[in-house]
Amino acid sequence: MSKLFSRHPFIFVFCIILLGLLLRGIEIAHKQTLSHDESISYLSATVNQGAYQKVQEDHAYPFGVWVPASEWKQLLAIQEPFAFAKIGRELAQFDIHPPLYFWLLHLWTLIFGVHPWTGPTLNVVVFSGSVAALFALAKLLLKNNREALMVCLIWTVSPAVLDITVEARQYELLGFCTIFFAWSMLRYANSSLPHSWLKWGWLIVSVLLGALTHYHFALVVVGMLFILFVQLLPVNRSRFFSGLVGVGVGYLIFFVLHPQFYLSLQQLASRQGEEVQRYWTWLDFLRRVYATGYAYTRFWVNGDILQVAVFCLLVSSAIWMIWKFLRNPKRSIYWMRQAHIPGIEAVCLFLWIAAVTIFLYLTLLSPGNAMTTRHMSLAWPFFAFVPVSLLHLVKRRREWWQWAVVLVVMLSGLATVYFDDVRNQQVGTAVTILQSADYIVVDNVHRGIFPRIFWQIPDETLIYAADQSHLTAFSGEWMPFIQSDATASYVSNLSYTNSADGQDRIISLLSSEKVAVDGRGQYAGSFVYQLRVGK
Repeated sequence: MSKLFSRHPFIFVFCIILLGLLLRGIEIAHKQTLSHDESISYLSATVNQGAYQKVQEDHAYPFGVWVPASEWKQLLAIQEPFAFAKIGRELAQFDIHPPLYFWLLHLWTLIFGVHPWTGPTLNVVVFSGSVAALFALAKLLLKNNREALMVCLIWTVSPAVLDITVEARQYELLGFCTIFFAWSMLRYANSSLPHSWLKWGWLIVSVLLGALTHYHFALVVVGMLFILFVQLLPVNRSRFFSGLVGVGVGYLIFFVLHPQFYLSLQQLASRQGEEVQRYWTWLDFLRRVYATGYAYTRFWVNGDILQVAVFCLLVSSAIWMIWKFLRNPKRSIYWMRQAHIPGIEAVCLFLWIAAVTIFLYLTLLSPGNAMTTRHMSLAWPFFAFVPVSLLHLVKRRREWWQWAVVLVVMLSGLATVYFDDVRNQQVGTAVTILQSADYIVVDNVHRGIFPRIFWQIPDETLIYAADQSHLTAFSGEWMPFIQSDATASYVSNLSYTNSADGQDRIISLLSSEKVAVDGRGQYAGSFVYQLRVGK
């Protein structure tokens, strides 16, 4: 088997890609609707972010007007193909992300349209490239095809990485850019080989792609620059400084392609300040601690009990290592210098990324929703190295222990796909009610809420969408339609400026006009009510 790994590793890489495609294909096939953030992705990709912002903020048409669903769907249709500059400007003005993924999604949407599977299928293409790139990186660090394939397999079937692929967001691309940059930097830093302008060019390209994908990519750059400093400065200063110049050139091109990036950073700081002032409590801090533990343990296993067990194992291991170091620092430093751990660069890079992201999150410098499995996509490729590399410290049955870790993660990945598939196929009556209604009243038009609802409502269905205060103040504009003999529904979402009290006021208003309000469950995170006129 070892000879087979050595002679034909790309056969196994291809098999790992096929396994990943199968697992992701099952998840995508039964995906029913868009998520909150996916709605924003498609608004950006279809060049409608600015137009929708006017509807949401300025109450522009078709806000507060009875219109066919097809009118709202125009906001998820591409009216300006290849308007890449406008996509970048709107992201800078109204969002907090760079434009590369949304440029790619724009092209993908031009071909396939907007569906629950549009973005995920683009992610699948990126995933395939990521596996090949991760194998190249792991082989470069581990010098062992079998262990490099183990790293690829762990990353491919991890429940956390599976979560990333099925959502039309930039995090799959961020994972690829992270792997590509680490590979490019380590190849360039190999001082035993002569300087190559081609490798320097790949370094620039990898920096540019990462910078255009996510602002947190800078964390990976800082970590890799430290590795470059340690490996190159003592032996080849000119290579070290030319590497620094390459990184600088990559970011310089980024500034040229996306010159208004600073607006996103200002907006992020403003949002975070408002979130801390309005929502922060000690309970929120505890929730952040829980979210951190959940994200990092879900990389290995899926399920509350298993994740708690892994969390305890990780925390106790960290405490033990710190205790051993503090007990005898000199001996610990000597041992670390003498120990040969293949792939230690990846392990250190993971620890750096994890430490910084956790610090930013627990000190409230990151948004409350910024510690999910997809937000940590830049850490996951290096997390997959941890057991494979550190098990080199085990002298007996090392390979067995490595395969045991692979097996645990694979079983967790299979379980994740199974339970997600079961949940996705449980379509409630709420969808049927919405698709059969003649009139629909909606009380939340936020860009992350309403597109999830209107995109699959029949084109001819009439929709009156506004906010709760507008519906209450101008009930005379929409109530007569509800009081007709036609079927009607009320969709309510309590996010952002909406509240349960506002929902109750609208329901009371309907009841006062002899309209019966029957709850029919939830769809896309919103409450769906069927309305019937009393006799």
